[in-house]
Amino acid sequence: MQVETQQWIFGVVTVVLIHAITGKNLISLIFGAIAFGYPILEMRTRIQRAKRDIQNQIFTVILLLRIYVEGGCTNLQAVRLIKRHVENRMQELFSDAEPLMQQGLTFDEVMNILAEASPSEELEMVADELRRTSKRKADLSKSLTNILDNITHQEHLRMTKAQARHKQGVYMRFMGFFISPLILLTMCYIWGMFSNALHV
Repeated sequence: MQVETQQWIFGVVTVVLIHAITGKNLISLIFGAIAFGYPILEMRTRIQRAKRDIQNQIFTVILLLRIYVEGGCTNLQAVRLIKRHVENRMQELFSDAEPLMQQGLTFDEVMNILAEASPSEELEMVADELRRTSKRKADLSKSLTNILDNITHQEHLRMTKAQARHKQGVYMRFMGFFISPLILLTMCYIWGMFSNALHV
């Protein structure tokens, strides 16, 4: 069912039910508007959860893939083995990859399909690198090593940004702790002067 259809069903049903219970139009419309937006929020939550799953497991996946490839496994065998070590959205992706590869698609073609179907910058980067490797007929193991280096670099940048945001948050709370009383005292002082002027 499309999200737009879900929105209208949720909204209309909620308006009817709330109106039947309360008999108030305004309350019914408010709850209807909330219900109307729920499918969008739920979809965004699923997307964010999938992105976190992929982001948290992509390094392990590429590392295992390199180990299996260097150990002499075919790409299809590697996919089957990796599927045992991943979970949630990443496991779903590798479950989808296996039948596609059995149909004759190459590993880089399958990864491109999965990257298009899944909202992940990391997965898109992996797919792009594998596509370039296939075109150049380069060594897959070296390409996987480059991917691992890129993922490590991106993770370092992400951690640096997170630390900067955390420091900024601490600084703002620290400033708020000292500035808020000063603002309150200033307002009290101004109010006192204003009150005295009125009583004169």
